[in-house]
Amino acid sequence: MLTKSVLMGLLVLGFFGSSLVCAPPIRAQIAKPANPEPDDSASYYIRGRQRYHTGDIEGAIADLTEALRLDPNYGAAYLYRGFLRSQSGDFSGAIEDYTAAIALDEGDAEAYFRRGVARWHSTLNGNDVSEIMADFDRAIELDPEYALAYYHRGKLLLELEDWQGAIANLNRAIELDTYFAPAYLSLGATRAGFGDVAGAIEAYSQAIQIDPDYALAYYNRGILHAQLGNYQKAIANFSAAIDIDRNYANAYFNRGAVRNNQLGDLEGAIADFQAAAELYQQQGNTEAAQHARNQLDRVSP
Repeated sequence: MLTKSVLMGLLVLGFFGSSLVCAPPIRAQIAKPANPEPDDSASYYIRGRQRYHTGDIEGAIADLTEALRLDPNYGAAYLYRGFLRSQSGDFSGAIEDYTAAIALDEGDAEAYFRRGVARWHSTLNGNDVSEIMADFDRAIELDPEYALAYYHRGKLLLELEDWQGAIANLNRAIELDTYFAPAYLSLGATRAGFGDVAGAIEAYSQAIQIDPDYALAYYNRGILHAQLGNYQKAIANFSAAIDIDRNYANAYFNRGAVRNNQLGDLEGAIADFQAAAELYQQQGNTEAAQHARNQLDRVSP
């Protein structure tokens, strides 16, 4: 007799992080010096950008700081240093820089958007959701075709379970950028949130069509297929996620759960639970690792 294994929860979204918030563009075409010219703020700004692209974030921040010492009204330098501080996890410092950029140019939609993102990252430090929303609202007011701002506002509304508001914003982001795979992923999560499972699967499928290596979209689609009783499709989606990301512990665990619960594939379930337990442990998720080991103990002969 098989012992049932409970699937791990649906990964609605990964937090947006820096991957979708690219470095600000260079706002003026300036020759790139090998070394900064003395007392030339633009030279330090350019070298700071170069240092970031070589992975030297600390050196890049130092150069941007020097640029701002030389020219305290250098708005682009505040914007870029804010980005660098966000990359290094200094969200309070990033918020200060974006606020300084806004003080210099209250019409800078990008500064409002980035401050909203930094505030969202630092919500555990007491920032109010209303402040985040206000920044996204202002960015969109200043630039009604700002797809990233609609996307992030949609994700925030999703977290607040404002399903219709989230859908409206995510659809607008997709209208502005039809190849915006993460927006389709969030749209799928929103649809799933209010019970439109077929619509959610459709959105995840669109994300995968745009980005065939989108492991999270396969994973979420697999969860929904499992809930619908489409177990072979669930296995196929979990397997696709694993092929893309060999360290995807949740995908191993849930594939093992479906194999154990519905398909009677005990050998496959044992292998998946073992892989999940090892990966969870390596990733520092001791609670999930213990849960996977418990499932392994229950199904092992």
